[in-house]
Amino acid sequence: MCLHRSGSSGPLSTWVSETQAKGTTLPCALAATPRCVLEPHILVVATPAVVAGMTRRPTVTLLLSANEHPFQLTVGPAASVQATAALVAPNCSRSLDSRGCDLLSINVEPGHAMYRALSQLMGDAPFVCMPRFRFAGLRNEIHAAFENPHPGADLPLILEALIMATGAHRCGTSGRDPRVDVVLDRIDAGLPQRRPSLATLAHSVSLSEDRLSHLFVETIGLPLRSYAVWRRYRRAIGSLASQIGLTELAVTVGFADAAHMTRTFNTFFGFSPSFLRRSGFAQMSARVN
Repeated sequence: MCLHRSGSSGPLSTWVSETQAKGTTLPCALAATPRCVLEPHILVVATPAVVAGMTRRPTVTLLLSANEHPFQLTVGPAASVQATAALVAPNCSRSLDSRGCDLLSINVEPGHAMYRALSQLMGDAPFVCMPRFRFAGLRNEIHAAFENPHPGADLPLILEALIMATGAHRCGTSGRDPRVDVVLDRIDAGLPQRRPSLATLAHSVSLSEDRLSHLFVETIGLPLRSYAVWRRYRRAIGSLASQIGLTELAVTVGFADAAHMTRTFNTFFGFSPSFLRRSGFAQMSARVN
């Protein structure tokens, strides 16, 4: 199900347009506590009824309604759709109104084996509405992932099935350059301290700095520095349930300070780390791979 809207038709898109015209930030609101789990190169968020202002993140995001009530997705100031399943492109600014919808958000990160195939499936589109029939046989799995999103033996299999249902595996993408995998591993191994320099990374895979930068963006979809910021964000999410203060947490995971971490959270998810900590958002976060 996908109903396209353009311009400022509908209350949410009008709200977005008016808010942007005033130069202010669209607020975010939650009707209930969101739940989050970190799987290797996947961030899963289950959110009952959310109104979220413009956010963007370097993931291909699969949005699914667990109760088949449509959510409203607004991309930029001019395009709005209602859907029960949609893919959102990496680094695409979007807002959401999922009031009445049990929303499951599966964020497939750079570094995941299916990231490139999902990106190619979307082409240059900022979002793609997925036909309902693709997930018709997976309603129980979607409901289970929404109701009980926690690391376990079943969750990786459920996520794989939902991602495969998009049809991305039929895109025929070639294998990823193994030099990119070496760089990804070296960046992750270097965190939470400063990531290895571009010169060091380039030398480790026998490439020039310019060639590595080009290859990384071509393969992963974002620059080295942006990838490192996302990985720090993941580490911060995984540490929210701890008793460590936010200032210390920010430095521990590699942010310059708490303000830098807060800006990053607001950009990626629309809520501050202090709010998410109070809400219990990270209690389900168990794996930060």
